[in-house]
Amino acid sequence: MAFDLVKLTEQLEEINDRELADRKNEIVKSFEDEKKLRTLLSQQCLNWREPYCLSCDNEGDCFLLNGIIYLRLNETENAIKELENANQHLRSKDEIWNSITGQVLFGIAYENSGNDHQALIEYQKALDLLSKNYIRVHRNDYDKLNRARALETELNAEVTKLISPRPAAAPHVQSPIPVAKPSANVVDGSKAYLSFFSIPIYGKVTAGPDGEVHINPVEDSSTIVDKVALEGQLLDVFSAGHTLSRDRQITLIPQESYGWAKVRGLSMNGWDTPLNENDFVLFRVCQTANHNEFVVVSSRDPSSDLMYIVKKFDAPGRQFLSNSKDTSRSYDPIPMDDDHKIFGVVIAVAKPAFK
Repeated sequence: MAFDLVKLTEQLEEINDRELADRKNEIVKSFEDEKKLRTLLSQQCLNWREPYCLSCDNEGDCFLLNGIIYLRLNETENAIKELENANQHLRSKDEIWNSITGQVLFGIAYENSGNDHQALIEYQKALDLLSKNYIRVHRNDYDKLNRARALETELNAEVTKLISPRPAAAPHVQSPIPVAKPSANVVDGSKAYLSFFSIPIYGKVTAGPDGEVHINPVEDSSTIVDKVALEGQLLDVFSAGHTLSRDRQITLIPQESYGWAKVRGLSMNGWDTPLNENDFVLFRVCQTANHNEFVVVSSRDPSSDLMYIVKKFDAPGRQFLSNSKDTSRSYDPIPMDDDHKIFGVVIAVAKPAFK
């Protein structure tokens, strides 16, 4: 696991309550002393009986510290309960860093319990808070930005590990998306093209007489490709949506997370945009989708292993649909439930390039 519990505890933002701040420091110092940790935990729980504790404004931090101790003691069920309470309290307060840490710890607890699906959801929540809130707010604070970037790297590594390819064709997150030699040609029809606004294009590069290089940036430019190279194969990009517009530009936003999933089986080859065996789908990681969108669904099989499948989302029916040309078997709808949840929305399909 990429995360260091001691480091996460040390980096908790300043806790206003002096007793809790001392408790945090004691936990850090006693991390290898199980007996001491249990003593600290019992003292913490006894405090709930005190009148001043019932009106305390630091419940979130208190639950957070309890959850850390339970995690260290490998008492996962208790850790999940404490961290769930911590996150509920921290959401209502302006403690963004501790909220992020709480989501990470929640993910660790679920991962330790074997629930990789819920762990992924909690890690993604932490990533969203980091990129859309904390990093944006503290972009000029060098120390806080470095701390946030380091945690972001650890989170991305853990997410990548959890969604690494499996026999059921799990998506593989890549950043940046590997591409073939860029082409500026925009294609018509159902084909599409990707636009990377995060990668600037520069104009004429001139070597000066003293070896100095002068670079003239081109304003409002982007890197555009209409093909991708995956697993050594050149693929054309097609739009996953149905729009009357001839402009099928798909823009990848730096703040979002994306992944590729390789299609296995015949259950999705009957749609207007067929998903055939060995096609790839490009998806944006998120937990919600609109009606009739293609989605990547995290699915837990009877053996409790986590796998990923591609389906179309029926929002009114809260179910995932197949549509196949294969008449040898039926493909029943899959209900949206705790074992079948949206992991991402498909934004493009990559198919073998025409010779």
